[in-house]
Amino acid sequence: MTAAAAVSMTAAAGGTAVAAPDRATGGGAGARTTAAAIPAISWGACQGKVPAGMECSTITVPIDYSSPAAGTTTLAAARIPATDKAHRIGVLMINPGGPGESGVSALPTFAEGMGPQVRAKFDIVAIDPRGTGGSAHVNCSRPWWVLPVLPAPSPVPTTQDQINQQNAWDAHQRGNCKASGGALLDHVSTADNARDMDAVRQSLGEKQISYYGVSYGTIVGQTFAAMFPSRVRAIVLDGTIDAKALTGPAHGLPAQVRTGQDAGMSQSIRSSMAQCDKAGPKACALAPNSLKKYDTVRKLMHTKPIGVPGLQLTEGYLDTAFGFQSYNPRNFPSMASLVNAIYRLYTAPLDPATYAAVLNAVVATLQSFGVLPAGMGSNYSDYGEIIGLGGGQQVACADQTSPATSVFPAVAAQREKRYPGGGSWVWGYSQCSQWPGSSASSYRGPWNTTLRTPPLILNTTHDPATPLAGALRTQQTIPGSRLIQVPGWGHGVIGRSTCAQAKTSAYFINRTLPVDGKCAIDKAFKVYGVS
Repeated sequence: MTAAAAVSMTAAAGGTAVAAPDRATGGGAGARTTAAAIPAISWGACQGKVPAGMECSTITVPIDYSSPAAGTTTLAAARIPATDKAHRIGVLMINPGGPGESGVSALPTFAEGMGPQVRAKFDIVAIDPRGTGGSAHVNCSRPWWVLPVLPAPSPVPTTQDQINQQNAWDAHQRGNCKASGGALLDHVSTADNARDMDAVRQSLGEKQISYYGVSYGTIVGQTFAAMFPSRVRAIVLDGTIDAKALTGPAHGLPAQVRTGQDAGMSQSIRSSMAQCDKAGPKACALAPNSLKKYDTVRKLMHTKPIGVPGLQLTEGYLDTAFGFQSYNPRNFPSMASLVNAIYRLYTAPLDPATYAAVLNAVVATLQSFGVLPAGMGSNYSDYGEIIGLGGGQQVACADQTSPATSVFPAVAAQREKRYPGGGSWVWGYSQCSQWPGSSASSYRGPWNTTLRTPPLILNTTHDPATPLAGALRTQQTIPGSRLIQVPGWGHGVIGRSTCAQAKTSAYFINRTLPVDGKCAIDKAFKVYGVS
């Protein structure tokens, strides 16, 4: 779904001036904001199939808020107006995370997940963060004079050849961004996104906004609250990342290790195996002894990779598949079936025809999961020319501190021993080392923001991407914040707990914080249907 609008917002005389942040410390020169003329948003029809009543716009904002005359960039925006206009409270902005996920595309799902009470009283608004989605992108395409480079033959490199290829691929991506990125490359941080959110707030004529962010959207929310605390009405952080760990000193560790994301992935996968065995083979193809089979498959894929044309399927592909699929608890049965099929390839006495059929099914499943691209033909080495550096990676590299490239192999090996299966997080942003974009406009603390209405924090107890530990640390950091834990699996709480939705609705409408506690996950999202 695209976010093209009938009417474009442009900077013009007589527009609304964007004020400086309440707190501009911690982010370098770019944290300062000079007033920029932003007129009111004009909403129009959206392109593509969208829910009735959803409206879109294209917004023009400064590339660099400290120098508004230096150039502009465009943002895609959308809203679903309050259904009860007579009792409308204000604007609720959402961000689905990523970084780099389209807020415009996620808006209908988020509006549904908010529940009818919130939809009645709030205009729910989303933007595609600069550099992503329907907003103007940073051009990191390969210049014609640069020869192509293939990525490492495993998404989690372990051998020296794989590591060398990963380093070459990372350098290739950085070089492409440096050669083609332009001015926007230096201004795609989450702090720039927060400034855009404040520009949208003012253009809508609102003194304050409410906010709901999931995953990396919790970094967006914490950044907006830290930079513009007086402009926050209420804020929910769902699937929470520890901002201090992400943006603080690297101490020789990749950011995703500091935030515990590799540990969270490993814990989520391994704990789900007990649910598999509890449910039995009718609900989970890997039962019984699912954890033992899973560990066996990973070891065999490491020592004896599965050969397909142009590619060796190592355990890194399985780890990446879990990384993609474990966000939704409903995907665990299909993941168990994949592991079971690979287990059969290694251990079952299959005749050649049956082996080929099972292998083709494994490849097709990896393609359907997005681990291998579909429609490539039979030569999987074409993969390198299909994938590239997305806008979300550019945002992450602008925000986080990253250690030297040389530390990744040793750290990855150490973490694999401690947290098997979490390696895809260790290497996830290795290209951020020696990143060519400037971080001058980034915000990197302080994060102990005092708000009139402190945040409500939500987290599942077995979140694979934002482990509960990050939510607990964030609660310790932000004064007065409250935490609702949802025992269960999957990434994010929105739309998966009727109890949490009720508490969120009461919080947004009345600005009353619940006491710390727990909410049950809805039956439809229990892994393998068991408690």
